[in-house]
Amino acid sequence: MTLIAAAVIERRNDAVYQLATSVTNPCDMRRSIELTSLAHRKHYRAQEGIEYWLRLRLDAIPVSKERYNRMSAPAQRAIVRAIQIVAAPLPGRKAALAKAERSLERVEKLIELFEPFILLNEHDFVAENVEKLSYTLVPEERDQFSYNTGSLDWYEYWINIHIPALRRWTYPLIEGRPLEARPPRQLQPGNGAVAEEAKTGT
Repeated sequence: MTLIAAAVIERRNDAVYQLATSVTNPCDMRRSIELTSLAHRKHYRAQEGIEYWLRLRLDAIPVSKERYNRMSAPAQRAIVRAIQIVAAPLPGRKAALAKAERSLERVEKLIELFEPFILLNEHDFVAENVEKLSYTLVPEERDQFSYNTGSLDWYEYWINIHIPALRRWTYPLIEGRPLEARPPRQLQPGNGAVAEEAKTGT
């Protein structure tokens, strides 16, 4: 972004810039599923209890849409709904069944939303305009400002940054749980903060 901003300031920019990795350092759907499973394994290994021990032994795998419909959320939701109908006259944990059905319905809607990107197409996004800017950098500026998608380690990013962030900020919303509380940010003017630090010696 700094590289693009500099080009805009010098008025030698292209009309459109796209930051993308799929041509030079792709991470396709199959690879992202594999990395997601590895990230979950890492999380479950750090937990205690039989539930996490069992989850540690279950992995997501890429499948066709036909198998997804036959074996995954749509079929599971149909089973839960059938159990609800049979168990309707009986006293019991109807709330748990209703909650399970709602959770599976949310999964179905998410899959439906992202289906064009994860199933129907193999997208290749090019980033030639920003790459051209990167090639014009002098050698001493390349380490800081070049657009180098090859330096992106998908394993490191997906397992240690992407999935932990989803687990903290997105999964609770999907599962109907409250987000982790954060202390309010204390904002101060830059000069005042520097002056206070200098005065107190911190």
